[in-house]
Amino acid sequence: MRVEKLTETRLEKFTVPEGKAELFVWERSGLGVRVGLLRRTLVVQYRHRGRQRRLVLGHWPMLPLAAARAKAAEVLARVERGEDPGAEAQERGEVPTLAAFSERYLAQHARPHKRPSSVRGDQWLLGKVILPALGGWRLDEIGRREVQRLHADMVDRPILANRARALLATLFHLAEEWGELPVGSNPAQGVRRYRETPRERFLSEAELARLGEALRVHAGGAPLAVAAVRLLLFTGARKSEIIDLRWAEVNLAGACLRLPAERCKEKRPKTLPLSPPALEVLTKLPRLDDAVVFPGARPGLPMRGKIESVWSEVRRTAGLDDVRLHDLRHGFASVAVAGGLGLPILGALLGHTQPSTTARYAHLSADPLRAASNLIGARLAATLDSKPRAEVVALHEARS
Repeated sequence: MRVEKLTETRLEKFTVPEGKAELFVWERSGLGVRVGLLRRTLVVQYRHRGRQRRLVLGHWPMLPLAAARAKAAEVLARVERGEDPGAEAQERGEVPTLAAFSERYLAQHARPHKRPSSVRGDQWLLGKVILPALGGWRLDEIGRREVQRLHADMVDRPILANRARALLATLFHLAEEWGELPVGSNPAQGVRRYRETPRERFLSEAELARLGEALRVHAGGAPLAVAAVRLLLFTGARKSEIIDLRWAEVNLAGACLRLPAERCKEKRPKTLPLSPPALEVLTKLPRLDDAVVFPGARPGLPMRGKIESVWSEVRRTAGLDDVRLHDLRHGFASVAVAGGLGLPILGALLGHTQPSTTARYAHLSADPLRAASNLIGARLAATLDSKPRAEVVALHEARS
């Protein structure tokens, strides 16, 4: 907890310390701000009959600092008259807003139970999609109509719409479980999901060659990001598994990566074997940070936005504008299948727990299919155009 004068500029710059869920900053008057992962909530603190209380005034910047000071002064004036505004608000049983409850969701559910990359995804979805539309509403004010309207506004982005609906369903489920809402009141349950078309994009041999040339072009300006892209392709790993990779997880002698359960989608430790090209990428990397393999601007933290910006430049140079970083995982799987590897081996390489999951990655790209078709056609044609061999007749006669 910090004590200092609040200003609009400082309110904008406050950040939550690493590893913490929130930060409180107070003025000596009793006015304070709770800096959360998504919102800055202005509160007033006072004592009544020896007991300390806090009362929420509103969320900044929707509630300007000047207005918050005026409201705080009113609350403190009532306290001087012997009243207890905080207790009165509690007796009214006020239901939290979606924005306030989202902070609780992140602190008590998402961070303890989800992977860091999933938490970042929830924060982005809340901050960019859900809270701008519904953040100021109390939970009991949000019905199926409001969720349906938000969902319908994203009909041209069905995957994003479905993710927002799913997160809202989780939030309201927890609100019921934590006693904020009655059981069975979840407004997201009745909203139908949009149909999603699976996206499959594999790199042909020609495209891989163009990608290799583009990576060489950009290696001088962004060596770490290019190395991360190459490692993604050579391992078939998920983006977060490589971007957040730590040196403690790298076993060069054993030629593998050992990822802890909290960093794996499967919620269990995973070992990723390293091929010679993958090993070469890692052995040539400079140790710019003692903790992370691909450090960002801040010590001890990995790069995230940097690799996306570099990848945009790389794929533009290679003429692969529709290829995502995740498609490199598809490419790894398609090359494995084209090389004759079975689904169980492929599933083990990718870290899957269900065969059905591996089947989604086991489709073949156009080049291997064409090569297989050419091979089959050539053998059929050779058989059709050849003359019967004498030894076949002799074998038939021998059996008779």
